[in-house]
Amino acid sequence: MFVRVAVDLFLSNFGLLLGVVTTVGLKVFQWDALSKAFFYEMFLKVWLPNVPIVTLFCLVAYSFAGLYRGTRNEPYVGRLILVGKSVGFAFLLFISWVYIRDVFVPKSTMIAGWFYIFIFVLASRLLSTAFFRQYQVTSLENYGSSDG
Repeated sequence: MFVRVAVDLFLSNFGLLLGVVTTVGLKVFQWDALSKAFFYEMFLKVWLPNVPIVTLFCLVAYSFAGLYRGTRNEPYVGRLILVGKSVGFAFLLFISWVYIRDVFVPKSTMIAGWFYIFIFVLASRLLSTAFFRQYQVTSLENYGSSDG
């Protein structure tokens, strides 16, 4: 379970980083020139300080929403709903914190970042479900033994 939590938190922070990259990418096409200060502003003042906040909010939201309960046999639609509920709860916590604390996070970063987070967490869940349904995973002690 520790690995699952670590992967989800890594993917959540990576999703927010891609949200920042998306915002920078949008500005590249909108502006004639981008200053070095804009890059520092986006990466050092938007993404980096929010890493612990996103990590904490995602950990709390994913835990309370039931993302880490035994869902191995749940159908794909059930997993989609569970991930949507979990990421939505984390997004609600994050956006509340942004508006209460008046933190600078561009709207495009929030929208793109949380979209990426949803896609990444959902993809990791669906791929692991497909893998474990396709292949039977056994322990090393049972690997060499056969019944007949």
